[in-house]
Order: sequence, then C-alpha cells, then structure tokens
Amino acid sequence: MQLAQIEAWVQQVIDPPSWPHGSSPKRRKRKVSHAHCDHTLGFSSPPPSTNSSASSDADPEATPRASSPSKRRRLAFDAALTLQHPSEHQNDAPTTPTRSTKTSTTGASKSTRSRSPVKNMADLALAEKPVRFTFLRSRRDLPADVASLLNNIKAVGCGHGIVPKPVVEAVQASLGLMDPDITDDNVYERNLWLVGDGNDEVAWDVNDEFKDLQKVAHRTKLCSSENVSESSWNTRVHDLLLDVALTPFQGSISHWDVTRAPITNTYLPRHGSGIDLQAKMVDFCITLDGEPTRRQVVEHLKSNNHKSINHTDYQPLRFRPIAISIETKTPDGSTEEAKTHLSVWTSAYIARLRALAATSHKAAGLGITLPIINIQGAQWELLLAVD
Repeated sequence: MQLAQIEAWVQQVIDPPSWPHGSSPKRRKRKVSHAHCDHTLGFSSPPPSTNSSASSDADPEATPRASSPSKRRRLAFDAALTLQHPSEHQNDAPTTPTRSTKTSTTGASKSTRSRSPVKNMADLALAEKPVRFTFLRSRRDLPADVASLLNNIKAVGCGHGIVPKPVVEAVQASLGLMDPDITDDNVYERNLWLVGDGNDEVAWDVNDEFKDLQKVAHRTKLCSSENVSESSWNTRVHDLLLDVALTPFQGSISHWDVTRAPITNTYLPRHGSGIDLQAKMVDFCITLDGEPTRRQVVEHLKSNNHKSINHTDYQPLRFRPIAISIETKTPDGSTEEAKTHLSVWTSAYIARLRALAATSHKAAGLGITLPIINIQGAQWELLLAVD
C-alpha cells in the first residue's frame, strides 16, 4: 500500500462526520407528568425581640450548595420570573421526568429541567400554594399541639431549671459583673427532659457539658468579631451547640449537616403556572433516630416504591424522620433569603408528609405544626409551619 493511500485512510478515520449543510440531528420531545402533593403552607413566629434587616440580595458567605451540571432553560412568565441568578440545586435523585422536563437526543440523552427562580418571599406568593408569614400575638393564635412547647421555651427564657446543681459554683464564678446571680429557680437536680420510662437521674456528664457551653460562648464571640463565613459558624458554633443540646437524647434523636441534601423532584412546590419552583436546601436537620425507629421506617418503605421516609434521598435522612429543620446565616446575612430557603424546603416536606398520610391535596391540612429554626449569628428564631 502506498504511503499516500495510508495517510488518506488514517485521515478518513480521524475526521468526524459532518452534517449536510442546513441539517442537524433531529430532536425528540417527550411529555410526561408526575403527581405532586399540593399543600397550603402558613408560617407563624413570635414577634422578634429585635428588628432584623431583610435584604433580598444573595449572601456572599452563604454555605455552598450543590452545583449545576447543566444549563437551565428559563421560562419568562413575567418580569419577576426572568431574574438571572444561579440555581442552588440540580443534584436531585433520579426520578420520572416532570412535565417541565424536555429530553433531547444527540447521540446521548440528557434532561434539562425548567424551574421558576425563587429569590425571595415575593416569588413564593406566586406559588401554586402560596406561603405567608404571620406573627403570633396571643395564645389564641397558637396551634394547640405546640402549647406545651411554648411553655417550655418561656421557662428556659426566664432561666428556670437551666443549671445542673453540681456545676452551680462553676457557673456562678464564670458570670460577668452585671450578670444576675444564680438562684434556686435556675437550678435543677433531676432530668427534666426524660425520654421514655427510664430513670430520671441526670445520666450525662454535666461538667463536660458546662465546658462545651463555655467553648460555644467563646467561639460565638470570636466568629462575631472576625466576621467569619456561614460555613465557619456552622462547624465551629452551631454543630457543637446542637451536640451539647442533644446529648441527653442520645440513641433517640440526632442531628445532621444537610447542606448537600437535595429535594426529591416529586415533592418540589410549583409555580402557579405549573412548573417546578427552584429548589432550596437548609443547613441542619434534627431527626428521630434509634434502631427501633429506623427498623420501622425500613419496613414501611419496603411496602411501597419510595427510597426515603423524607422528601430527600440524602443517605443520613433516608431512614430518620425529620423533626426540625434549621437554616443558618451570618449576623449580617439575609433574613429574607433564610425564610425563602425554609419555606421551599418545608413545603416539600409537607408534600411528603401528605403522601405518607395518603392525604389528598384538596383535603384539609395535616393537623400538625412543624417547628423550624432560623439562626442568624448568635440569634435563634423559632418559626411554626402550618399546613
């Protein structure tokens, strides 16, 4: 074979085939639909003690969220829906494509979901089931199933029964010049947070607990003065404080960093036009735990086609029911953005609870109140989500 023939053959193999002028691979569109659990969601919160600034600007120090593996198509319904900002979620677990999904074939299949941007609470007013916030002004406004929770919060706020007797002297010695002295009303000897029918003796090391709380207080001051990022607040302060708070409940309650926990597509809330809203994630979840709980969850999931008891397939949350969801921000972070994240996340969770209860989306509310927490620096705010 001549050298010229060999070179021509090699060149023919290497060169990619070209499409005829004016033609391109044909695109197929496939329309499918999936069931959504619709719900009406209302949020309520005690009046704040201080005025928080609500900025719609994105927090530059927010915890990094899941990155987008593909470009998104934007559907322009009105000016509010054409805001250009990055999606915070694209790592949803694989599910049946929604009606807003388009599948194109160019040698390999790839799905691109169209979602309505959610930048602030005004965007959620356009949801198929709008979300609104109200302040609780009196006990008449309080859902009955959280009355005892409010009583406990007020007792803690007054300092009732918060100091274990063995560390009274150490706590007194650590107080500042203008701090009130420890009184008998501040002290407790028995386990006030008894779980089950066990002995009500304090079973955890209260000296270690006090040292950990001192560390939390020191780190809080440091993070505030050094203007650290949201992720630093999470790892240095909030995670440690949750560890301390939940120590008495070891074996039955746990908490998890869920900044990489995507919402399952099926439970995403929808815009009034019918397309999915942009997904949002939160920072921590407090969950029910323990071998009996996980075993019951696994048995339940075996009987249906779901992989998780919650609205996300994130591994730590698959078999541990979520009790409380927590969003965090730096002291100067956006309160509006935090509430937006909590609203989308909790709306999806309520949709999952409706599916578990086999409740029609047209039926009345679930009849339960979900406590959720918004943390901004050292300030903790309790919100109550009602379906």
